[in-house]
Amino acid sequence: MKSFFLNFTTLIMIGVLGYAAWVNRANSMQFDFVSAGIHCSGGVILLVSFIFGFAAAVIFMLQFLDKKNTAVKAYERRLEKTSVSNDESSAKIKVLESKIQVLEKSLEEALKRNSK
Repeated sequence: MKSFFLNFTTLIMIGVLGYAAWVNRANSMQFDFVSAGIHCSGGVILLVSFIFGFAAAVIFMLQFLDKKNTAVKAYERRLEKTSVSNDESSAKIKVLESKIQVLEKSLEEALKRNSK
């Protein structure tokens, strides 16, 4: 549902931008950078500014996404290490339990031999 609203909002935003560009297509603007002036319509300027703004937002958000992914990977590594140590601990406990059982059996046998 969240992605539906995100897509719907994006479509509305693009529609409003397209409408504003269409309305301002007849307005001409002149930019004097060098000796020759550049003429552009207002709609083109709106579209170009939207594209550059969108690209800047994507680049800005990629930094946070990369930071989040790095933190998630570090957490997964730490979780994997703890699970491996838990597996090793349980294996050590099983080995110790089997040694205790062997020692108990040998103690019983030794007591039986001494009591005869």
